[in-house]
Amino acid sequence: MFAFELLAVVYLVVLPGAVVLTGGARRPGTWRAMAGGAAFAAVIVIAVPVLSTAIRFWLGHLYLVAGYWIPALAPTRAGRTPFERWLEASDARWRLRLDAAPACLVHAGEVAYLLCYPVVPAAFLVVWIAGNDVDLNRFWLAVLIGGFACYGSLPWLAARPPRLLPGAHPLEHPVARVNVGVLSRVSHNLTTFPSGHVAVSIAAALCVTNVSPTAGLTFALVAVAISIGAVTGGYHYVMDVATGAAVGVLSALVGITAVAEPGRAPAPAAVLSQRADTHEERRIEMVERPIRHFRTACDGPGAIRAPSTRCEGPSGVR
Repeated sequence: MFAFELLAVVYLVVLPGAVVLTGGARRPGTWRAMAGGAAFAAVIVIAVPVLSTAIRFWLGHLYLVAGYWIPALAPTRAGRTPFERWLEASDARWRLRLDAAPACLVHAGEVAYLLCYPVVPAAFLVVWIAGNDVDLNRFWLAVLIGGFACYGSLPWLAARPPRLLPGAHPLEHPVARVNVGVLSRVSHNLTTFPSGHVAVSIAAALCVTNVSPTAGLTFALVAVAISIGAVTGGYHYVMDVATGAAVGVLSALVGITAVAEPGRAPAPAAVLSQRADTHEERRIEMVERPIRHFRTACDGPGAIRAPSTRCEGPSGVR
């Protein structure tokens, strides 16, 4: 079991249990959260010895989504809570400056915030291409630490985002309407403290930098733009974004340093060779091995075929 898989199992089991132990047993969705978390954790444990390594890395996306929704099943009461009032008060000193921000900056922030959804899959794809299995393990460990640290506070620290507060004025911008439409379908419409979008985008960018500095710089700029858009668009409070950035940096440091790479040669040529070998193993595991089994079934000692017949795979591969 990879480190990120173990983290997902622990989070999905322990978080709902912590809600029960802290007095949340009477909340309507607490037992659904406990059942859902336990079921998802069991699926991970069962899938580890069955699925290939390559598929298990792709499943990290599902673990991040599950970590977002499981706490949302049992949130504390939202509204004019002391926590929400504290966030609003901490935002007041910045709100006048944000309201005076240039329109071009606000519109650019809306476009950037829309990128918070594809940024993790895109960063994963870069690490998949440029890194090896250890880099992928580090990537998901960092991203899941950042995401879970933010999503896991929801059962105790729930608040409405600034755009949903009484008296808030929606932005009249086409991309802003797209963002609101997406959030109404894929979000629980509660702010996470710290900001999960900021934390995972920064953690992903730093992990990409570990395997490709040029691509990492690009993702870092996108992460900064997402942070700006989260505030200017009223999707998060300034305190959310600031703490989310700190969580993202810390989770990346933990993820990169916690996963050791045994036997990695220090020479750059050896590193490139090892990564090439890893990609070759993935290709064999996902493409050539099924073809080889198919050929064995057709041409093996027990295979009987007429001389004129051909045994072809889905693409005509023999």
